[in-house]
Amino acid sequence: LNNKPPLPDERVEEIIKSLVYVFEVEKIYRNDALTLNVLADRLTIPSHQLSWIINNRIGKTFSTLLNHYRVEEVKKGLVDPLNSNQSILEIAFNAGFNTKSSFNKTFKNFTGKTPRDYRSGNGS
Repeated sequence: LNNKPPLPDERVEEIIKSLVYVFEVEKIYRNDALTLNVLADRLTIPSHQLSWIINNRIGKTFSTLLNHYRVEEVKKGLVDPLNSNQSILEIAFNAGFNTKSSFNKTFKNFTGKTPRDYRSGNGS
């Protein structure tokens, strides 16, 4: 495995800041068609460099990073009283998941609970 950065450290830090911004402020993960290439284009860097930064500096794979943000949004949505009339699936699709099966599997992997159990237990 090559751990030598493909870019100068300052540039890597800039990209990480941009990455955090597009995830936390723009909520780019809500795009159910988001791929590493789409994200790399958005950040105007080659996808192999972005992949290296996510893997080596953030310590996750692209899909783990993406699913982390999506699951966190769903968790908030499930316990928000304003969403009590929304179905679990609506909340999941709004967070960027595009199939019920991948959502259920991913949610359970991240939280150890089914979405229904999470909602009924108010997240605890």
